[in-house]
Parts: sequence; C-alpha cells; structure tokens
Amino acid sequence: MFRKLSLSVALVLLISAALVAFGPAAAQEQINLRLATWDDENAAKVTQVVLDGFMEKYPNISVVNEPLGDDAHVKLLTQLAAGTAADVVMVDSGFLGLMKDFLMPLDDFIADPEVGINLDDYYPEILAVGNIDGVQYLLNKDYATTVTIVNTGMLEAAGLELPQDGWTYDDFLYYAQLMTLDANGNNALSPDFDPNNIVQYGTRTMGTWARAFQTAIFTFGSHTISPDGTTAEGYINSPEAVAAFEWYRDLVHKYHVAPSLAVADAFQGNMMGDQFVAMYPWYGPWFYTAWTENPDLSFAAVPPPSREDGFRESTICWAGFGINKATEHPDEAWLLLRELASEPGQKAYGGGYALSAYRPLMEETGMVDHPFFGVFLAEAEHVGVHDDALNPHYVECIEEPVIDLLELLLGEEGADVDPKPYLDEIAANSEACLAQSAE
Repeated sequence: MFRKLSLSVALVLLISAALVAFGPAAAQEQINLRLATWDDENAAKVTQVVLDGFMEKYPNISVVNEPLGDDAHVKLLTQLAAGTAADVVMVDSGFLGLMKDFLMPLDDFIADPEVGINLDDYYPEILAVGNIDGVQYLLNKDYATTVTIVNTGMLEAAGLELPQDGWTYDDFLYYAQLMTLDANGNNALSPDFDPNNIVQYGTRTMGTWARAFQTAIFTFGSHTISPDGTTAEGYINSPEAVAAFEWYRDLVHKYHVAPSLAVADAFQGNMMGDQFVAMYPWYGPWFYTAWTENPDLSFAAVPPPSREDGFRESTICWAGFGINKATEHPDEAWLLLRELASEPGQKAYGGGYALSAYRPLMEETGMVDHPFFGVFLAEAEHVGVHDDALNPHYVECIEEPVIDLLELLLGEEGADVDPKPYLDEIAANSEACLAQSAE
C-alpha cells in the first residue's frame, strides 16, 4: 500500500514538473523591452496601438514606449554612449552618422529565413537612407519626400495653370510674382507694385530649415559636403551652391515674393490655410487632413522645380528604428523592430500624416495613385545622397553654420548680404572640424 501510494505521488510530482517545464505559462522566458521614440502625446497613442498588437502576438514580450521629449536626439545619443538607451530606438536620418556605432547591423536579421523580411517589399531609395557603407542600420518608420504645395484658389485667381513636372526655378519665381499682391491688387510684376504694403505672398521660404533648402542646392548642381564626408570645400561654396543661396535671398529682398523671417514669425495662423501664402516650395504631406477640413482652401501637390535640363535631386524627411547594440535581447528586439517596420506598424504610421516605405501597403491603399500623396511617392526616385549622414558631425560642422547664414539672408537686413564669404568660411573650417569630430 505504501509502495503504491509512493509511486502515485512520484507520478504526480513528475507530471507537475513536466507541466512547469513545458507548460504555456513558463514555455518562454518573460522579456521586457524598452522602445525610445520622440513621440508627442498623439503619436504615442499610435505607437501604443502597434505595441498592443505586438504584445498580443508575443505574450512573453512586454514593451514600454519611452518618449524622449525635447532634445530627443541629444538625449538618445547620451543614453547610447552611457549604455542606458532603450533596446529599440527611433533615429532621425540626420543623426544616423552620429549613432551608427551604437547600433546593431540589421543585415543578418533581415536575411534570416524564419524571421527576416523581403527587401523587395520596400522602396529601395527609402531603404537606402538607413544604410551606411552597405550596412543597414535602420528600417523606416515613416518619411516624407519634399514637394511643392500650391494653393489652387490663388493659382486660379492669378490665371495660372497647375505647374507640371519639369517646371524650373525661373517658372517658380514667375508663378510667385503673379501670386504676390499688394493692398491695391497689384502683383509683383506690375510697375505699380508696392513692396511695402504686401497682403498676399506668392511663396514662402522654409526659413532656416536647412534640410529642405538642400533640395535647391542639389538641383542647382551641388552638394554641401564631399561624397567621402571629409570636406565642404568646393561643395558648400561652389558657384552652384552660392547661386542657390542668392536665389533664396532674392525671393525675400529683390523680388518681394516671400515674407522675411520676421514677417513670417509675426503671422498668426496658418499661412497656407489663411490665404497669406500661395506656395510652399519644399514641404511634406503633414497638414493634408487639416487643410482638407478647411472649406475655404483648395490645394495640390506638384513636383519641386527642376533645372533647365530637367534634372532635380530631392531631400527627404525620414525616421527609422534601430537596435541598440547593448541590448540584452537582440532577437526579441528584432521581432519588435520588424513589427514596427512591416505591415502592422506601417498601417499605423504610413496612413496619411506621412508615407510608408512598405510598398504593398502604399499600393493596396491607393496611395500610389492618389492625386496628393502619389506626388510624394513618385518623388522618391529623385531622392539623392543624404548629406547629413556622410559624416558623424555634419550637423555641427555644416548644418549649424548654414542655419546661421539662412537666418541672416532671410532676415530684415539680408538684402545686401553676399553669401559667398560666409560659405567660404564654412568650407575653410570644414575639413578640420569634420576630421576632428570623426575621431
């Protein structure tokens, strides 16, 4: 009797041990992941929808979103250097050069036959932004190419037709002149035009947003830095680049078709939606929903201007996800990144505020043929080399002094400012700055 009872107890214990070892609750170790973003309150809600779906799919993996708030990129770089950053991090393409040494190459994950992804499902020009020297460090969260947004009501009032692919910077100026009006209704080409009493501008500048202005520099025929990322000499101060800066300055001060920085900053409201400005030269799709809800506004997206020979090269606004090289859970971090960068995440992120690099989603939702969003998608083929990623300290050595120059040129005293000496100074300082910063 005792022996039989002992055997029964032993059998129960053995079964219990098996259930503990192999049962669903303990089949996999519980993994806790952190995701670093620069989400605001609304964006965080979108991200949470994706994370909830992911955690339902992988119940053994818990994910917490950690929005970094103001100065997100500085905070993230500090955390990466200190080894305290999240497992998966959101990175602006302009900061990839600074952060790549802290990020895990994704190529082996991508190629994995069981959990990898098919790169043919992604637009190659968009994938390339997260790639340095043939290594994929980031997969795209969302992006926006930059095109020209036109207030079509103002366009029609000026007797103009919608610009077509291949229009030039001279065409752009002509359109802006005809849509700039003084208080008496004279346009900027009229001999009676009063530049001191403008009530409607044909265009705006993009202020000191240096990346947007790169589209003009590229299309004029230059870049801001050498392809090897070692110098700006002969690039940022080339005749073509100087001409682009002069053209930008003259929109405000010579032709009076764009508001100065002070006038733009003083305007209360939305310059496009409130009929104050007719064109945004290099802009994304971000305000599509708000603009469509304005009954007094009609608008369209058209390709940015090209050079006389038809050439143009565009910049891009791009954010991606990467894996912190210091993560203790690289395999699970990849599963999360894959979720964010493939269909589940892209349905949330690429639905209108921005675009998705995931080609099937853009095709299935009709975005490719959409009269507004389709223009942005088509512009991807004109996206060129991303200057910001060519040296880890591009922002410090090139972009920040360019911002200072733009502030001067587009300010109230910018009319007589020659950009060439300033660009020569940036170029002269660039080699030592870039070399020192890269060490």
